[in-house]
Amino acid sequence: MCHCPRSPPCTEDRGHQAINLSAVDAPHAHKVLPWVHRLFSNFKRWSYGTYHGVRDKHFDIYANEFVLRRNRRRHFQTNVDTSLGLGQRIGRSTWRDIVGDTREWKTAHEDQILDMVRPERLDRAKDYAVEHGCGI
Repeated sequence: MCHCPRSPPCTEDRGHQAINLSAVDAPHAHKVLPWVHRLFSNFKRWSYGTYHGVRDKHFDIYANEFVLRRNRRRHFQTNVDTSLGLGQRIGRSTWRDIVGDTREWKTAHEDQILDMVRPERLDRAKDYAVEHGCGI
């Protein structure tokens, strides 16, 4: 029995055993935590199949969608009702609401972006910009 003043009680009182997975002689993590590895494996498979990858910048949004879909995967009608209800309650979102302002990124990476364009296309784009008084 634990006599420390913490609430909730210590893990020993609940029958849990702490395992240091960083120790030299520790068991493999996939043996101790198989469901955690299965969950991350499913997340990676879902993200590559649906979005072909995940950006670090928007990782929390991808993870929230995965959790919503995973928790509702066996209740299709509830899933549809919840999605429609969330969409109605939240309202519309624009692309800028999702990705934010990209002007700073474009300014910082302008040289790299222009280096990817073939020279003849870049010359035509510059001519067009001069004629119409706009930037590339």
